[in-house]
Amino acid sequence: MRLVTHVLFTMGLIALLLTYYSVPVSAMAVFVPMAGVIQLFIDAIGHTRSHGYVHRTWVTHDLILSLLTVTAPFTYVLVWMNEPLLASLITATASLYSHLMLDYVTGGLFILTRRVHGLGIEYDNPVANGLFTLIGVLMLAYVFMYR
Repeated sequence: MRLVTHVLFTMGLIALLLTYYSVPVSAMAVFVPMAGVIQLFIDAIGHTRSHGYVHRTWVTHDLILSLLTVTAPFTYVLVWMNEPLLASLITATASLYSHLMLDYVTGGLFILTRRVHGLGIEYDNPVANGLFTLIGVLMLAYVFMYR
């Protein structure tokens, strides 16, 4: 998926999940943007370029190992910012796994450094990107308009 799709979908998902756990809207001013930052981080350090192609790496695209490279550091940062531990864990973990879920749709991910092929939809497919972006925007709208 395109980065904007990752960011909007994950921001909507985090807002919806934190609403379920009764996190105040004022606290979401930290968690929802942090979900976007996590998406940027995953793509920034989790891709390599070779002969004009971008490849995912196991560093941030592994179901298990990325808990150490993504979830642990961002949970630590959020707790260091005096945010609640549960909301911090939900934000970091759900951000990671939503990214991996979207990447599975468009290509694949890793399990203990072994590549697992996904559904094979092209990463820039306008229908898939539009659908997941719309879902993310609708989740955000629901949380901030009806809560």
